[in-house]
Amino acid sequence: GDRGWVQNTDVESLCFDLKWTIKTAEIDFPRLLPHQIVNHFAQNRHVTTKVGLSKSLRSLQWFDDVDKDTFFPRSYDLNDAEEVQTFTEDFMLVAATNVAALVTADTTAEPARRARLAVAACEEYLATCEAGDLDLDSGDEED
Repeated sequence: GDRGWVQNTDVESLCFDLKWTIKTAEIDFPRLLPHQIVNHFAQNRHVTTKVGLSKSLRSLQWFDDVDKDTFFPRSYDLNDAEEVQTFTEDFMLVAATNVAALVTADTTAEPARRARLAVAACEEYLATCEAGDLDLDSGDEED
């Protein structure tokens, strides 16, 4: 049946009850009237992009005792020089850890060479760390 709906084809028109668009930029949020409904939220990048969500979750520690690393994968904003450095350090550490894991799994003469590579990668990573960055607690506390 007819619901009395009328399509307004003028995309610039402010005369509508419901506006459905592909692009958020087509909505003039400050000029919306209380009864007007749109299919986008203003300022939604904080939860709809990976970088925005990651930054929002990182701020979560200021509001609640929650560790985002327990439920959200590591991510980096590669437009931020500090985060590029963190990504590089994490990558080097994971690479060194993987090489070290290969060493322990291999029983041929090749492990000695791999061990030297793993130690060199670890030393290079440690050289970039500041004393406060290192967790010196091994978890094996003596009573």
